[in-house]
Amino acid sequence: MSRDRLLEEPSNGGLVAIPLVLIVAITVLDLYTPADVHLGPLLVIAPALTASLSGTRGTALVGTLAVAALVLVAALEGGLTTANRTAQILALLVLSALTVFLRYVTERRERALSRARSVAATTQRVLLRPPPRRIGPLRVAWLYLSAEDATEIGGDPFAVGRAGHAATRVVIGDVRGHGLAAIGKASLVLSAFREGTHRCASLLELVTALDDSVSRNMDDVADTSVIEARSPARAFYPLAERVASFPATGPDDLLDRIHHDLLAHIGGPPADDAAILIIEHTPSHQLLRPRTH
Repeated sequence: MSRDRLLEEPSNGGLVAIPLVLIVAITVLDLYTPADVHLGPLLVIAPALTASLSGTRGTALVGTLAVAALVLVAALEGGLTTANRTAQILALLVLSALTVFLRYVTERRERALSRARSVAATTQRVLLRPPPRRIGPLRVAWLYLSAEDATEIGGDPFAVGRAGHAATRVVIGDVRGHGLAAIGKASLVLSAFREGTHRCASLLELVTALDDSVSRNMDDVADTSVIEARSPARAFYPLAERVASFPATGPDDLLDRIHHDLLAHIGGPPADDAAILIIEHTPSHQLLRPRTH
């Protein structure tokens, strides 16, 4: 089933039946109440509730059933052509149509957001390729928290590369800004890093090559800074202190602990992109697989 189809008709199980039950209940009650008491206008609750449980077609169907139920009540009570009942039916018809229109607009926005997220995820994978989980004798764990919740894309670069002379190079940075505005700068840095990793024999040569490439291709080089995450009281996250208090475990467990501890410290989603990269050196004997007979 396509993504758009899922957005159009959300699956909410038995909750979708609630508006139908409301239509039946309100209709029955309206028939058994005194003639001067009209519960028909309450039928507008059904399409309004359906809009949060189903798609445009489902909302339109329930709205039609609600109007039909009100017409049925008016006909059975012999007041279909009275001014009061006519006004009620017209009002319910207009409100139901408005609810269907708003649901349609919401669906279009949801589809656009879904496409934006898909494009963002593809862009993130292509331009900011995540590092491998293992490179040489190193185990790698990483996490990226994007401040752009709508598109799930960020621009803070981090990468791990293996040089030709069996040396591992690591880069992590903080690009000024976040989201789509920062990803171009991050892509420039990472492209220069990946190329320089194989060409430069020393760290000094690599840093020089990175600086030269970025300076030539970027008018405004992004400033970098140790850690920016702050608590609601504006206290910086004490990374070194927190990491020292965690038990000695593998990189994946440490990454999970830092992730949850960071979110608890800042009291919610990050206001800026956050990149976490953890590297553990694995002794060579742990890389050897046991020989089976």
